[in-house]
Amino acid sequence: MSLTQQLQKRAVGLRHTLQEQEFRTKQAERLRELVQSAENAATELEKEQVLVEKAQRLIVEAGDTVAEDSYRFVTRSVNSLLEKMFTDCERKVRLTQKMVGKNPSLAVEVVADGVARDLSESSGHGIAQIVSLVCVICLIVMNGSRRLVILDEVLSGISEQNKQALSEALWAFTDIGFQFVVCEHNFVPAGAKVYNFVNVDGVSAIDAEYTQDDALYKAES
Repeated sequence: MSLTQQLQKRAVGLRHTLQEQEFRTKQAERLRELVQSAENAATELEKEQVLVEKAQRLIVEAGDTVAEDSYRFVTRSVNSLLEKMFTDCERKVRLTQKMVGKNPSLAVEVVADGVARDLSESSGHGIAQIVSLVCVICLIVMNGSRRLVILDEVLSGISEQNKQALSEALWAFTDIGFQFVVCEHNFVPAGAKVYNFVNVDGVSAIDAEYTQDDALYKAES
């Protein structure tokens, strides 16, 4: 092989080496760009994660605030009525949140003369019925639902001395737009429009229609 051929062969080999080095250099640059892009993406994800965590905390805190405000509203409404009904002793409710398994649950405690017990353990005076009724009314107010409540024989446990206070409470709620349909034998709110029904051959019909105050006035006359 002549000197010229040897030089040409070496030149070709050198070009191949240079091309391979250039290719590897481009590959290395591309890899650096990919690494930088991945690092930038990771940084952005970290920032987004921080924002999401902050947003979650704000949502939880806002939810806790709303829940606490709701608890106070319900508690204040129930206790205001209980205070009028039980003038010779202490009866009030306390709402507490507890976990049942992994789920939060709302517990209602009745405080009777300083002793707290679960609402389900309370008896007499229809406290559970009163608390249930006022809680339903409060939920309607908070949810903005239609202010119509139908009470179908759910107040049978109310003692006689508390019926007047409950009657006044129902009328107080009518001042903020509530309507009540009461189906009861033993509780007729003072001033209520009363319809007496009778069963005629299996068909209900109105037998009498009057205002409760008028009926009391006639009875006393």
